This record gives sequence, C-alpha cells and structure tokens, in this order.
Amino acid sequence: MITVALGAAITASSMFYDEELAEEGEKEGVRRKARIMSRTIYFSSCGLAALIVSLNVDRLVVILLASVFNGALLPFFSICLLLCINEPCFMSRAPQKGWSNVLMVLSVSISLFLAANTIIGRVLGGVLEQVLQRVLLAAGLALVGMVVLCGCTTLGANLARSWGWKRDKDSGVDSIEG
Repeated sequence: MITVALGAAITASSMFYDEELAEEGEKEGVRRKARIMSRTIYFSSCGLAALIVSLNVDRLVVILLASVFNGALLPFFSICLLLCINEPCFMSRAPQKGWSNVLMVLSVSISLFLAANTIIGRVLGGVLEQVLQRVLLAAGLALVGMVVLCGCTTLGANLARSWGWKRDKDSGVDSIEG
C-alpha cells in the first residue's frame, strides 16, 4: 500500500517540478508546490486505503472494482502512449522504429480486444451466449478501433513512415523506401 502511494507521489512531483524551467525567483515556490502536491497524493492514497480497511469493506469487492478500473483505463493509456511516441513533436530526436511500432500496435490491439470482450460479456452476456460470437465481436471492435484511430489521427501516417512507406504526392501511389 505504501509503495503505490509513494510511487504516485514521486511521479506527480517529477511531472510538475522542473527546476531547470523555473525562473530564479520562482524556484522555491515551484519546489513548495511540488512538495505539497506529492504529500497530498501520498496522504490521500494512504488515507483512502486506511478508510477502506477501517470500514471493513469486503476485500474481494475492492479488488474486483480496482481490476475493472484498470481494465478500462489500460486501453485509454496505451492509445495515448502509442500516439505520443509516434508524434514527431515529442519524439523527433529518437523516432520510433518500425518493429517497435508493430509490437506497440499489437499491444494496443490486444488491450482493446480484452476491454471490448469484457464489456461485451457484461453488457450483452445474455444475448450473446456463445463465446465465439463474443470473441469475434470483440476482435472486430478492436480492429475497427485501431482503423479509426489510424484514420482520424496522424498515427496512420506516422506508422507508415516508421515502416518505410511513403506516398508519391503526384501519382498518389504508395511505395516502400530503401
């Protein structure tokens, strides 16, 4: 319990405090705000855990609720990570390699599939009784999600560039570099 709270506090402090970017007169104020933020996160995390334990809440319910939240948040954060590591304004000095993108797209697709499968199982469990139907629908949703993500953002072009594909602007024909 304490490790998670401490890790969250240190992460928040490092995200919001950068001594190099702070101006000379602001360094102490920025340092103080980062300290307050990290302590607030630390004590609220520990306080919430202590409250749950003192109220004698069923541990199984807490674990199941936490796993549902983690399962729902994992696809969201993996998509954000995929978008950020392929965005040239963030990673121009060290662009993502093609094989890394293959593995990352596979990981995001799997997380989308698992989340879709769980949600379909809970929402349409009575309608879709056969597991194969549910799995195929989840796979289709994950595939559609990735296609929409690539088409509606710059991810598709960034992935194509990392895989060595380029588009000839005059003829509109795709070709492979190298």
